[in-house]
Amino acid sequence: MKKLLQKFWLLSKDHPSHNDVFVKLVPFWQLELYVSNVLGQKDFYKDLHEVIRNSENEPTNGHHQLEFVKIASDVA
Repeated sequence: MKKLLQKFWLLSKDHPSHNDVFVKLVPFWQLELYVSNVLGQKDFYKDLHEVIRNSENEPTNGHHQLEFVKIASDVA
């Protein structure tokens, strides 16, 4: 988390330009912590992947991102 804060907020570096996979996974880890620890939904990612697996493929990366947010909100 400290590395993420230093690279992006203090150095104003954009997220896609970072090569460290663990820094890129921080938002997904935070989502997991909230949904499992606060909401008590232990199978969040299992349920999320099942919905995505059965969904129609989106035409662009932007559509993929928006659909992920929508599905994650619905599953949570």
